[in-house]
Amino acid sequence: MTTENSSFYSDEELFHAMQVRKSTRTYNGVELKPEHLRLIQNYLKDETQMKGPFGDTFRIEFMNDVDIDEQIATYGYIKEFNAVLMAISTPEPSALFEMAYVLHGLVLQLTEAGVQTVWLGGAFNHKDAINISDMNENEIIAAVIPMGYESSKKRLLFDYIAPVILGAKHRKRVDDVYFSNDFQTPFTDNSSKYYEALDVARRAPSAKNKQSWRVVVDEENKSLHLYAFFSLRDEVGTGRKQYACPPEYLDLGAYFRTLELALIHKGLEGKVIIQNLSIEIPQELDIEYIASWIQN
Repeated sequence: MTTENSSFYSDEELFHAMQVRKSTRTYNGVELKPEHLRLIQNYLKDETQMKGPFGDTFRIEFMNDVDIDEQIATYGYIKEFNAVLMAISTPEPSALFEMAYVLHGLVLQLTEAGVQTVWLGGAFNHKDAINISDMNENEIIAAVIPMGYESSKKRLLFDYIAPVILGAKHRKRVDDVYFSNDFQTPFTDNSSKYYEALDVARRAPSAKNKQSWRVVVDEENKSLHLYAFFSLRDEVGTGRKQYACPPEYLDLGAYFRTLELALIHKGLEGKVIIQNLSIEIPQELDIEYIASWIQN
């Protein structure tokens, strides 16, 4: 277990965490243990852990002893949690991507420590969250993450039926989300050195399990080009259960953190840059380039 004087969990331990992590919707109401509080506090003040690929500015607020009835409503979707992480960012795509990348790193640290979590982009009361946060005019609350310990008592609707409706355990096929060199050629080469990492990375969480990542694999240039595929634009707004920003940018940040760990597990390290690509995007697809991973 991570303690105040020890290091954080290693990349290999986080690779394990990304494989076993699941969304938890019903907690037991027990307060976080002291060692888990220290893990969160140490992570949030550690410049190395809080550093994302591009250096954008964002904040992650930790709130303990939250009164879910008075301070932040989740419309009954999440029950009996009393601690949350609140992701505060400017609405620029790169900032949202990077914030989710950093925040998912903390989620995986917590998973390995035995703390359960769930990403919420829309199923919480944004007005409640704003009232208990310290925000600037140009910032939004992009997501909140309730956390705690899973209850042994399950709710039929939210713990059993909802995951089935969302297809929470279903992942799109490799050749549905990955492409070779362009968007016309599905990626099917299971002998590629990138195949296993790309396959495992499909476990990443995403809004409504839309799995909005698309990746073009360029073997010749040892590159993976990340794109966001948009399908929830009509759910971005200010109403009940709406998203404050396009959730696809958050999906890509969490996905890339997962992909990076899978690549490192395979002994593949690289850097993230933004390039001017000439890859043609089919007109009928609502896709946006985010960044490229280039192997060292």
